[in-house]
Amino acid sequence: MSRYKAAAIHFVGSLAVLSLIVLFVSTVWYPGALLQAASGLNLLMIVFAVDVVAGPLIMMIIFNTKKKSLKFDVTSVLIFQIAFMLYGVWSIFEARPVYVVFTENRFHVTTANQIEEFEQKKVTNPDYKKLPIWGPQIVGTKTPTDPKLNSDLVFASGFGMGIQNMPRFFMPYPEVADEVKKTGKAAKDVKGMNPDVMARLAAYEAKLNAQNKKVLFLPLIAKNTVLQVAVDASTGAIVDILS
Repeated sequence: MSRYKAAAIHFVGSLAVLSLIVLFVSTVWYPGALLQAASGLNLLMIVFAVDVVAGPLIMMIIFNTKKKSLKFDVTSVLIFQIAFMLYGVWSIFEARPVYVVFTENRFHVTTANQIEEFEQKKVTNPDYKKLPIWGPQIVGTKTPTDPKLNSDLVFASGFGMGIQNMPRFFMPYPEVADEVKKTGKAAKDVKGMNPDVMARLAAYEAKLNAQNKKVLFLPLIAKNTVLQVAVDASTGAIVDILS
């Protein structure tokens, strides 16, 4: 077998495995627009660069049937590649969106690494004691009545740790759906977005209106960007997340 054939086989195998990983990540952990907004795409690109580009390239360089150490060299490359792939998948898992949180007049994407362990231990509601594994959960928040807790929230928000990072204040989304409906805006009333985004919102709204469906829009604050959440004007249910 030539080194080029060995590299090609390695490339096809690596690409097949990574394709399955991408499919799972983009449909379960980082669905839809969250793949890019929560940096999932960047992490996948790093894994791709090492496992689908660097791995086969190294295989092509080291593969020589005349080398006595060939078996050891090939095994070492495969072990290194598998180890990096597992590390990459674990990093993607640790940074996955776990909640889409409505609070006040907007939504937030909260990732697994944005919830501190000491905060998780304060959760009493069994629905939120463990972080979701099979995709982000949509939740609302309840503002505490205790003045000290309110003060603590204001203090924590100054360090980027708002109520959206504190599952002890989470509540089922249907309980805040009416508030979501009151807060949502028609496309023409959305402020602070560039003209391209405004045009996309208007086009999306027109498409739904043509189907006798009315939607409202609220901002979704993600790690790297601001998206727009389209909600059903009648029920408050999330219809889509638009970039």
